[in-house]
Amino acid sequence: MEEFEKKIRSYISKQGVPAQHIVFEHSCHSVREAAAAAGTVPENLVKNVCLIAGKRLVVAIVKGEDKLK
Repeated sequence: MEEFEKKIRSYISKQGVPAQHIVFEHSCHSVREAAAAAGTVPENLVKNVCLIAGKRLVVAIVKGEDKLK
């Protein structure tokens, strides 16, 4: 297990976050692919979207079925 995975799992556990960190064997390029791999629907997932706004990096965590406009 990668170090960042250990940190994420530790944080979830210590903070009591009702979440599960899942790692897939293959890359999932869309929420649909990730939902299929996890055996669920996009509405049960969240995703992150990284943007550059001027000189700032913005990271948004949004519902799986939402699109950035």
